[in-house]
Amino acid sequence: MKRSFRQFIAASSTSILNRVVGALTVVALARLLSPVGYGLYSLVFSIVLLANGLSDLGIGSAVTKYAAETETDQDIVWTGLIIDSAVSILAFAACLLLASPLQILMGKPIANLIILCSLYLIPCCFDIFSFRLQARRRIELFSTLNLAYTMLCAIFSLGLVLLGFELAGAIVGYIAAKLVTTILFLYFGWTRGTFNIEISKKLLKFGVFTFISSVSWYAISKIDRIFLGFYVPSGSIGLYSAAQGLAEVMMVIPLAFVTVAFPIISRAHARNDFDTVKKTYEMGIYGCGVYAVVATFIGLVFAWPLIRWTFGRMYLPSIPIFQVCILASTMNCLEVVNFLILNGIGKPDLGARINASQAAMTIISLPIMIPWIGVVGAAVVDVLVHIFGFFLAFIEVRRVTGLKPKLSWSSLLAFFRLLFSEAGLMS
Repeated sequence: MKRSFRQFIAASSTSILNRVVGALTVVALARLLSPVGYGLYSLVFSIVLLANGLSDLGIGSAVTKYAAETETDQDIVWTGLIIDSAVSILAFAACLLLASPLQILMGKPIANLIILCSLYLIPCCFDIFSFRLQARRRIELFSTLNLAYTMLCAIFSLGLVLLGFELAGAIVGYIAAKLVTTILFLYFGWTRGTFNIEISKKLLKFGVFTFISSVSWYAISKIDRIFLGFYVPSGSIGLYSAAQGLAEVMMVIPLAFVTVAFPIISRAHARNDFDTVKKTYEMGIYGCGVYAVVATFIGLVFAWPLIRWTFGRMYLPSIPIFQVCILASTMNCLEVVNFLILNGIGKPDLGARINASQAAMTIISLPIMIPWIGVVGAAVVDVLVHIFGFFLAFIEVRRVTGLKPKLSWSSLLAFFRLLFSEAGLMS
């Protein structure tokens, strides 16, 4: 069996377990905190994660790409660390300064929670070492440590809430889990190099487009909670967050595929190995497509029992939100495969432009749809934005690479033969 296929199995299994543990944690927190408490929790973390996204500058993805193309990555990783750490500290300071103004604007008691939650950004200064493991294709270890983070989040957060620390305890639990996991990534991925100006320019040149994509992607996937904070009560934000979180569970297989495939495509492109790029793309499109259809059917048909058995009766008003969010995740399953190809072949600028267009569409649409039809309006915007992004990305992949996957029964059967044969993803 090929190394890449083993890595895909490892990444998929740990990613599935990761999502299961994460989903169970969300369910438990939502039940323990109630819709109001869970709404405040989601709002605060959305604000801090926005600051984290703004501080990334795309350096992590740039380090993954360039470190994957060489065996001597010390200077690349160290240069990325210096840049990433400096900007993360600035993001931390910004959260502290903006906490009180945001509380006044939104009319919700979030200032102290934002200040507390901003401590999450400190261990984020060292995230570069996790990207190094991905670049070195230590996927099993990379996936295991991510799973450890999710499990520690569950243990620490739920434990502190059950001990009576409530919302603050849930936030502190996530901070503690991030700190412990960061130390583990440092241990396994540590290297020491020299800060290099030329490398920094190279990382920033690639990273600027990834940064635009990252910030745009945040606007697409998370900024809706911040907009909801200005228009609806905290309880409605809790209902929306619970429904969207459950719908996003179906992204487990596509994200596992992207984790494994990104360094493969980067190396194949560097070696002009178009055949590997083509096979990887087909595996992503066909596999994620079939998976998305099945998962969507289950979500739409069994929406009532899924919400009732996971979150309880107090979250039943979120059923229509969940059904709309499922459709957004369906398109996202295919969308991420196209963005994977664009980034892997060194065209992050194309993905950045598409994401920026999606972000603009999101920011313009949310203030219109939320006052009109409430929280469901935010979910509808999510669906439209992902449909728009999928078609734009698909067109760009076809234009730049000439890849033209044929969606037919014969090509679908070829996908499964490819997945389980020696002609699978090349190591």
